[in-house]
Amino acid sequence: MLTKICTRCGGTYNAARGCPCRKDRQRHKEYDMTRRNPDAASVYHGREWARLVKMAKARFFGCDVYEFALTGRAVPIRGGSIVHHIVEVEEDMTKAFDISNLALVSRSNHLKIHARYNRGEDDKKRLQAILASATARLAAM
Repeated sequence: MLTKICTRCGGTYNAARGCPCRKDRQRHKEYDMTRRNPDAASVYHGREWARLVKMAKARFFGCDVYEFALTGRAVPIRGGSIVHHIVEVEEDMTKAFDISNLALVSRSNHLKIHARYNRGEDDKKRLQAILASATARLAAM
């Protein structure tokens, strides 16, 4: 079986089948059109967002901020990464393009973050404070 490395997510995939992350693109497109707030969706489709994603990856040295917050270790992300808004766009649109409101996380940790956000407002505020502190510490390294 011939495998390739995906230029988009960094993962390996069977060359005959294509990378699974390409299927995610269609899923995200449908999500934007049917479920996401139109104002929030517009944030993720501009040049400024693309520039901020690159800046966030460089700022955190490709390391997972959530992992750093929990363990204190700078762990490089393998595979795909997501630039996460600490204070969500729906919550405060003015922080959508604020680099200090962004955290680079792995896909699995992004799901964990949102699971904790959904537990309640207290958990959400506590985790937001932890992530904000971790981003400042990791960026200062």
